[in-house]
Amino acid sequence: FPSLMDLWTYYHKVLVPANGAVSQIRRAGMVLDKQRLDELDQEWGAEVAVLKAQVEGEAAKHGMVIKYSDADSIAPATLAKFLYSAQGLGLEAKGLTKTGKPSTDDEALAHYASIKVPRPDDHPTVRAILKIRSLQGGRAKWLLPFRHAMRADGAIHAQYNWALRTSRLSAENPQVHNIP
Repeated sequence: FPSLMDLWTYYHKVLVPANGAVSQIRRAGMVLDKQRLDELDQEWGAEVAVLKAQVEGEAAKHGMVIKYSDADSIAPATLAKFLYSAQGLGLEAKGLTKTGKPSTDDEALAHYASIKVPRPDDHPTVRAILKIRSLQGGRAKWLLPFRHAMRADGAIHAQYNWALRTSRLSAENPQVHNIP
């Protein structure tokens, strides 16, 4: 265990100055370009609409009805039928859910397409499904919370949390420490 002197030194030499720096960061905030956030939201929304139409159109070619709603993605059972049945795309299921049904999660679909590193043999419909998920996730996790948290000064002023035991700094409202 550290001695009291070590703790006192750590507190005064590390934590007190660091707390001052974090307070300055919190007060200054993180200035964001609202116009750029709005542009990204519009761009990503338009791209999602095109990709949804692509997936729905491909399903229609196979005599299947798949419809994305504004709020939700396709139900996993419906998507699995489209992806893995002979009537649909006829792909081989690469994973199972806990209940033993064919998985439609990103890991299972990554066998057929990638959005991070596109490959020449990517299946275009699976790639569209993965891209829709990625863009919708980015909008929900980053764009919308940042736009809502922006104050009149054009900055977001996150709440910083300091885990004293580990000295780990995190933030919430919004989670700026998780920005990729």
